[in-house]
Amino acid sequence: MHSPWGLEISIIKETGWARDYLLWGISWQNVRRMFADAPRYKSVKKSSQQNEVKDMSLEELMEYWQP
Repeated sequence: MHSPWGLEISIIKETGWARDYLLWGISWQNVRRMFADAPRYKSVKKSSQQNEVKDMSLEELMEYWQP
């Protein structure tokens, strides 16, 4: 999506609208609001605590998990 045409194509694919409807049938502000509110998926970074558990020795791990 480095050009206006790429954005048009992705909106048409996502919504199934005709290009004529996208350009003349709906206001561009509404289209932008719809895509701004669309659900997204974010990748979760590994926390430092998970990395610490992986780097522990067996004895440290046993101490960590004992109540």
